[in-house]
Amino acid sequence: MADTTISSSGTTRKIDDDASEILEQRHASERYFMNNYYSEWTEVYRNLKCRVEPITKKNDKGEDEEDTSRSNVALPDTATMVRRGTARLTRNSPNLRLRGANQDNADKAAVQLMYQWDRSESQKSFRKVVRCGKAFGWAVGKSYYDKVEVTRKFKRVTERLTRPELMLLRGAGAKDIRQANKDLGPRLSEAEISQAISEYGDRVTVPTAVTKYNGPMLDYVFIGDFFPEPGFHSIAESAYLIENSIRDEQWLEYWTKQTSEDPDTGEEAPVIDPKKAQELMDMAGERYYLDQKAISLRRMMREAVSIADPLSAGKPIRPPKKRFMVDERHSIVNGRLLIEYVGEENVYLGRQWYPWDTYGKPVYTEMILIPDVFEGIGDSTPRLGRFLQQLRNGRMNQTTDFINNKLLPLLKTLKNTNLAEYDVVRTGFARLLRLKNLNEVEFLQDPQFPVEAFQDQAQFVRELQQIEPAMTDFAPGTDTIPQAGKLATSLVMQKQAADVVLADELNNLGQFVRDTMEVWIAFNQQAMEDALEIPADQLRPGVFEEDRIEALSIRTAGAQARMIRIDPMDIQEEFEILPEEGSTLADDDTYRVQKAVQAFQMAATNPDVFNKRAFAPPLLSVLAPNVPEDQAINPPTPPAPPVKIGFNVTAKFEELAPDVQTAILQGVGLPTQGQEVLQGVKHVSKAIQDVGAAANAAAELEQPSHPTQPAGAGRGANGTPKPRSNGRAS
Repeated sequence: MADTTISSSGTTRKIDDDASEILEQRHASERYFMNNYYSEWTEVYRNLKCRVEPITKKNDKGEDEEDTSRSNVALPDTATMVRRGTARLTRNSPNLRLRGANQDNADKAAVQLMYQWDRSESQKSFRKVVRCGKAFGWAVGKSYYDKVEVTRKFKRVTERLTRPELMLLRGAGAKDIRQANKDLGPRLSEAEISQAISEYGDRVTVPTAVTKYNGPMLDYVFIGDFFPEPGFHSIAESAYLIENSIRDEQWLEYWTKQTSEDPDTGEEAPVIDPKKAQELMDMAGERYYLDQKAISLRRMMREAVSIADPLSAGKPIRPPKKRFMVDERHSIVNGRLLIEYVGEENVYLGRQWYPWDTYGKPVYTEMILIPDVFEGIGDSTPRLGRFLQQLRNGRMNQTTDFINNKLLPLLKTLKNTNLAEYDVVRTGFARLLRLKNLNEVEFLQDPQFPVEAFQDQAQFVRELQQIEPAMTDFAPGTDTIPQAGKLATSLVMQKQAADVVLADELNNLGQFVRDTMEVWIAFNQQAMEDALEIPADQLRPGVFEEDRIEALSIRTAGAQARMIRIDPMDIQEEFEILPEEGSTLADDDTYRVQKAVQAFQMAATNPDVFNKRAFAPPLLSVLAPNVPEDQAINPPTPPAPPVKIGFNVTAKFEELAPDVQTAILQGVGLPTQGQEVLQGVKHVSKAIQDVGAAANAAAELEQPSHPTQPAGAGRGANGTPKPRSNGRAS
């Protein structure tokens, strides 16, 4: 038997069996979240808004009332955690690398995904997802394919109108325009142009449909409106996923006109039954279910920060449009993903199969920065530190009250003394209190402010910094502020610890980006029909190296402009997605600059070991990433020419050695053959002379050195020696 529910008009209606099942599944998830997470998330949201629960006391009537005599404020520690963490994680848009069998096609697919991310403005929703995940430990994003078209009115010269423009001007439909353009062509005849001029004049204003975007988009889903299976491990493993939202009549009209094809039978049927749509419109009103439900995270969060719901804050006399609640369930039926719609918690509107095959992946993607060991919902630093936040708020309020009380002295006075605040007269010298009897008033000594109170607060700060390193203050500190006397070494170690935690969050952030982009690739592969041309100047700086852009780009003749053309057939293959963590601020900017400067200085001071020019591009990339490298860095200095040494030697050419003479003749470009012959002749002549001289020397060796002579021989009469004979006959 079908269940019953009370409609907006107060009548009891039967619920369809399918609607009853979906409604019961949502209620089960609501109870699961209410018992485990809603109160905790509400407390974190209160701390995030720097609000506290009021301190109550009993009045004279025994009723609870707020105690306004005590300080009750919240410190912005939780807001600092979430804001700094979100800012560091979303500093830059995600950057992707794809790998595949054809790397050129993989690079084109990566360019297409990043171009679509920027054009669809998905970074706005991405920031909300990251902020929600950072605050509550669990966030959900939703991908869908959309075509955004707007109508603009442009002026045209009548004689230059095309057939589609003229038919648009006359109010023709899109189907008739396509058929006429196919049968008659886009150009008008002379008679048609003359008739248009006589009818509209020389100039006309033509309504023109402009496609602003066509492709995947990312949307943020509030976790209080999303209900997976109780105790789920992950979204992919959940038996069902239900999104609860408020829709309007435009949404209902659109899906009533859309059809869905049954993958088993091939039959097409409207996504939403027109009869069910009319039934829903008859019972719809200005319902605010999301704030009025008994179990609603929205309602609990509004009450926690004392914000009234829209209905009680301001109800219009006449509702601007009809709205109604829609439960949208995603589940797997016969191995395929199916979407079912239930309106006003009792009308089963219809269903549709996923228009594109996402290979078992739902269009919802979860972000968990700190995974849990067995639950699908992770942890968050604000949730882990909420009790420390309470202690820190309480200690700060106590300190404030103590200081305020110290500024107001404690007086001891008689019960019936009629003293008022105006009895204390402030003069230029002091504050005077005139009394008739000095015993009526007596000052009492307050206890001294304990130094441990400041140390206690410092301890709370250090504990919170252990949970969230992004809160760490790297100042050296003073005597009254914790971290006094900290050395530079400990600062660097704490900075590295913070970077390690950030790198871990970036890894989990990359998982979200990868899962989302896998769905987007499936959309592009199955829905893309026309080629996409992306001008190279619209690409993000540093997406690809210049040679990769050059390989993928198309040059126009005679111009420097380039564009990347992506054909639908270029992306029809399996890709592996690799999110680049460095694109989303893998290191803090200041720390990166310090490392780059330190490396460059090390190379500059040790040129014999390091190449200084190799460290210049990384330093430029962090200091001025938009400055071209070839313009900022001077080209390398060409090496100095070798030193030439010249000297002159004066010598007679004929006295030089033969090999030296030959080398000289070759050096000045003169022939050396004759010189070689001459040297040969001289060598032979010299050899003959040497042989003759050797023969003469041998003959002389045969003669006695001193021949025998008679006494007196060889001297004249006067005793003078006679001349010697040469031994030859005259």
